[in-house]
Amino acid sequence: MLVKYVFDKQEQWSFYLDTCVFAYNTSRHESSKYTPFFLMFGRRATLPIDINFCEDSPTEKHQHYYAFDDPDISTLSTARQQVLEQAKTNILQAQAKQKEQFDKKHANPQCFQIDQQVLKKDFTRKKTRGGKLKERYLGPYLITKIMPHGVYEIKNEAGVATRATGAHLKAYRTPLARGRNILYNNQVTA
Repeated sequence: MLVKYVFDKQEQWSFYLDTCVFAYNTSRHESSKYTPFFLMFGRRATLPIDINFCEDSPTEKHQHYYAFDDPDISTLSTARQQVLEQAKTNILQAQAKQKEQFDKKHANPQCFQIDQQVLKKDFTRKKTRGGKLKERYLGPYLITKIMPHGVYEIKNEAGVATRATGAHLKAYRTPLARGRNILYNNQVTA
């Protein structure tokens, strides 16, 4: 999420960190079916828009503070345990589904053809300063030779050849002209 904010201005990542963390913690996660904030505190987070447009009385605000109607501690504890157990069950189901999808994808690795353009995964980006915020793939490369065991010989635009496994490659698609001036019938559009 942070990468999308700081793509052009990587030195300003700290300005967006609080916003990204808050967005992450108040977003419903597909695996658990709950927000991390709700699982941690047992209540719904108060969003900035709720503060601006909320016209509830103090007693109504107190009722919204608790995710459950009865603020009795034993009832809250029991209900919270049930929610945590349900989240655990949801996560286990999601993990099983993710494993199935992973196994399906890696059982039949993607096959590439000679003279096809591909991108190669960049494993050095996390080791360099500011690398976490850089693009994940390098390229495009051109496949020049298919070798045994899913290994491909690829060349960059300068003609330097390297080898990579098919699991570390993905097909290259020509990017759309985004934010550039394009000439159509002698008219410039943005």
